[in-house]
Amino acid sequence: MHMTLDTIFIGISRSYTTTTTISAPPSGGLQNGEKVEKMALYSEEDIRPEMKDDFRDPNYEDEEGPVPKLETMYTNGHEITVPITSSQTHMMTLTVPDMAFSSHMGWLLVHEHPAVKEKGQLLDISDLKAEELVMVQRSLYVATFLPYAFVLSVTWLMNSVAHLYAYHPYDKNISPRENALLSLGSLDKVYDPGFIHSLNIHSFNNSRFLKDPRYPAKLEISRSYTTTTTISAPPSGGLQNGEKVEKMALYSEEDIRPEMKDDFRDPNYEDEEGPVPKLEFVWRNVILMALLHVSALYGLTLVPTCKFYTWLWAALYYIVSGLGITAGAHRLWSHRTYKARLPLKIFLIIANTMAFQNDVYEWARDHRAHHKFSETHADPHNSRRGFFFSHVGWLLVRKHPAVKEKGKLLDMSDLKAEKLVMFQRRYYIPGLLLLCFILPTVVPWYFWGESFLHSLYVATLLRYTLVLNATWLVNSAAHLYGYRPYDKNINSRENLLVSVGAVGEGFHNYHHSFPYDYSASEYRWHINLTTFFIDCMAALGLAYDRKRASKAAVLAKIKRTGDGSYKSG
Repeated sequence: MHMTLDTIFIGISRSYTTTTTISAPPSGGLQNGEKVEKMALYSEEDIRPEMKDDFRDPNYEDEEGPVPKLETMYTNGHEITVPITSSQTHMMTLTVPDMAFSSHMGWLLVHEHPAVKEKGQLLDISDLKAEELVMVQRSLYVATFLPYAFVLSVTWLMNSVAHLYAYHPYDKNISPRENALLSLGSLDKVYDPGFIHSLNIHSFNNSRFLKDPRYPAKLEISRSYTTTTTISAPPSGGLQNGEKVEKMALYSEEDIRPEMKDDFRDPNYEDEEGPVPKLEFVWRNVILMALLHVSALYGLTLVPTCKFYTWLWAALYYIVSGLGITAGAHRLWSHRTYKARLPLKIFLIIANTMAFQNDVYEWARDHRAHHKFSETHADPHNSRRGFFFSHVGWLLVRKHPAVKEKGKLLDMSDLKAEKLVMFQRRYYIPGLLLLCFILPTVVPWYFWGESFLHSLYVATLLRYTLVLNATWLVNSAAHLYGYRPYDKNINSRENLLVSVGAVGEGFHNYHHSFPYDYSASEYRWHINLTTFFIDCMAALGLAYDRKRASKAAVLAKIKRTGDGSYKSG
């Protein structure tokens, strides 16, 4: 299928992004009011009048003659002299000289160049004058409300570092550049300067778009800008001529890659007829689990008398250990929904050990069995056996023979080849004793003088119990209570309360419908701390190849098997 930049549109759901796409339609303005998700399409040459000031005026050049002498400004009684040598034009409020200091903050320490004042008066800012809220802020704005120095410096880096250091792949004739490190501090300015000065459109994800003659036919965006993989449903037969969008492999649930087969329920597997084997209690587990929960209840009574730092410590430990399960054992190692570099893997393996919910290998094996044989006796926590069994009961009895039998058939070669996972499995007992029990108890007691009793029962036992139950609710509540907008034929459901406690794992009907989606939800960051964490790691370059189900595949699934409860956005 032939694609050109003139005709290709990226249909991205507003659930994920509100970015604006710029393409190049035939001359004459908008064609038949064409829109992509209510996004006006226009070219740089056919730009709307109100955007004229967003582009550099190619006809303006500095007047010849000497540069006016700097008028130094004073701060705290000390004179500040800033030597500025303009390398672009004087009419810019901030120039990009040979020295970074001038464009970073030096321009704030001297009086504006006359050209700045002269040309600034010619700009059309009637839209802002008509904005009542902007005018109210202007009338009340005083120096005491300025951001702190750190925030200021991060903003100033857009003017200095992003104009001096790194590459400019979109337009080599302008100074703005692509600077990944800067994007970490400036939040929505992801890889912004070079791209935005070329397109001049702000968005929640500026790196999504492309305007470069080097991409004549296929839209193939460099991994420097995105590593998200979209999974859609192409015509039968798999990939068509190796087509890619953002280096995203396109395939349907029916045409899934071999290594993902265990992520989907096996429709051919049914429980064997006959009586259910008698339950065999593991009394050691029953006693230890009872003692743990009694200890947690006692810890609950100590919470009001804890020191504030102990609360913070317990909350931090809860979140980090939770991420070890959700971002680590679940989305990375069980489903391979994204890839991680070694530093992130080390963090997640440590966080997973802090959570003490079996080592990654065993956790992933049980979870893959849960997906492939969901709601059968081969499912380790089969929700058809009731809330208590799927919540905690499955840990208190011997596994059903079908769990062992089918579990042995699962392909675990990827985890066996993962040295870090095998290292954790080998040293799991000493690791969990140190990270789940000793460390969280000793830190509050040693560093801020918390009583040993409060440290043990609140920061350790109560926190551990809460993490366990939050995870278990995904197996129980999220399989019994809630809506099934994507597939009414499976038990997993959408449960927002579970998502709050399990840092994003409550969108369970979606997850079982699209287990390869790294977000485990259609709505990305909505009540989904785990997805936010993975995206932050991707911004740092530690996570990549994040897979996403395409909007087309999601809507097709909703129409085909949903229960009618779906609400767009």
